[in-house]
Amino acid sequence: MKKTIQKLITFFSITIITFSASSVWAQLWEGDYTIVSHEDISVLSEYTEISGSLKIVSSYNLKNLRGLENITMVGGNLEILNNASLTSLNGLENIASIGGNFWIESNDNLKSLRALSNISSVVGGVLISRNTTLTDLSGLENITSIGEFLIIDDNDSLTSLSAFSNIKSMGGNLYVINNPNLGSLSGLEKITLLGRSLIISDNDRLACLSSS
Repeated sequence: MKKTIQKLITFFSITIITFSASSVWAQLWEGDYTIVSHEDISVLSEYTEISGSLKIVSSYNLKNLRGLENITMVGGNLEILNNASLTSLNGLENIASIGGNFWIESNDNLKSLRALSNISSVVGGVLISRNTTLTDLSGLENITSIGEFLIIDDNDSLTSLSAFSNIKSMGGNLYVINNPNLGSLSGLEKITLLGRSLIISDNDRLACLSSS
């Protein structure tokens, strides 16, 4: 009887361990993932990490990204490109780190980045380009370092870079180009280490290079 009980205990212990391991692995999406619809978002609802890149591209019906709230880490690039109806990034509130590049490009109706307030680390570079209705970058205040480049270009309505006020270093280029309503470089004053080149060009309202 005692041996039978011990065997049962061993069996249940192995079962519990196996189940726990399966649950942990079930939270990691292996490889890249591309989202163009709400149905694509629902597939990721149980996952917390993506080992590869997360691409949100060329969607005409997504207005936000609700349903991705469990994602805390993207191991590769996070790309948000060419989404005609996207007005906010709500749904990405819990992403804390990006292992590759972070691109936000050509989202014509995107008005806010506030959902990104938990991101503190970008291993690659950051590109914010051609988002015609984006007036500021509020939501990026917790980023303290960028491993490679920072490129801010062709954002027609952008007036402020103050969200970058906690960045102290970046490993690559810093480009601020063709943002016609940008009147100040305030937000860049704490950057003391730049790995490569600095280009500030064709920002029509920028009267001086002072950050004040």
